[in-house]
Amino acid sequence: MPKIIKIGVGVPTIGQVKSQTAISLMNMMKLPYDFNPIFAYGPYISENRETIVKIALKGDCTHILFIDHDMKFPPYTIEHLIKQDKDIIAVPYNYKYLPKQTMIKFFDENGGMSKKVLEMPSEIFKVWGMGTGCMLIKADVFRKIKPPYFQMTYFKDGKVDITEDISFCIKARENGYDLWCDPTLLLEHVGDYLF
Repeated sequence: MPKIIKIGVGVPTIGQVKSQTAISLMNMMKLPYDFNPIFAYGPYISENRETIVKIALKGDCTHILFIDHDMKFPPYTIEHLIKQDKDIIAVPYNYKYLPKQTMIKFFDENGGMSKKVLEMPSEIFKVWGMGTGCMLIKADVFRKIKPPYFQMTYFKDGKVDITEDISFCIKARENGYDLWCDPTLLLEHVGDYLF
């Protein structure tokens, strides 16, 4: 008998959820999956992500889908990501500034993070790191690596060195997981403009 897929849909927020995100979530949850919506509100996104993981694991979720409060996506996004059957897979999106620039961190020729923004492939590919604004992670990943999963680090002057999503990517890779990106899906970052 196939294992039942139970998806913890985690929305970390420090304020309101954008209406376009809410509509995307409602349309997605019409699909025939066992969804467990988890909204974590608080001043620190990293802590909100940790809370989502704890609730999802306690609720026996098989997957955690992180959706940031400002994302617009088609409802079939979840179905498409599940079919890829990867431990960690995300959809690319852009920073919220112009000119548009992807949040994907590509590999360089030595296996490190490329300083250049490379051309986006047309099929799923491995990345060095990526934002967790729309990322599907098998729950077993969190059972195999130790918390904290999403840890911010700072320079001595107080500026951010590594964001919580990139620190998760680093930790996952250090524990033997590949990070996959699916560029065939359209995801928009909702701001004053759709990025």
